[in-house]
Amino acid sequence: MKEDAALKQAQKNIEALNYNVNSKIQALFDRFNFTYPCKWNGNSIIVLDEYCIDPPYNSVTVLPNCEGKTKDMFSKMVSIVAL
Repeated sequence: MKEDAALKQAQKNIEALNYNVNSKIQALFDRFNFTYPCKWNGNSIIVLDEYCIDPPYNSVTVLPNCEGKTKDMFSKMVSIVAL
């Protein structure tokens, strides 16, 4: 059981890395991922399967068929992390 949990966590950690972005962008992803479930889609950051932060990582868009109720909050978070 502990081995399964450790393997799952290791896989999650690997999926959180994107070697195609610089360290500032990876840090932005890590900050969001600390609080909200995030994943990479190419070089775009997907937050909560509802929001997308595309290069140059200075704005947040709502994905199709999503409500986007907290878009303003995520936009403020992106602007605070001055890239």
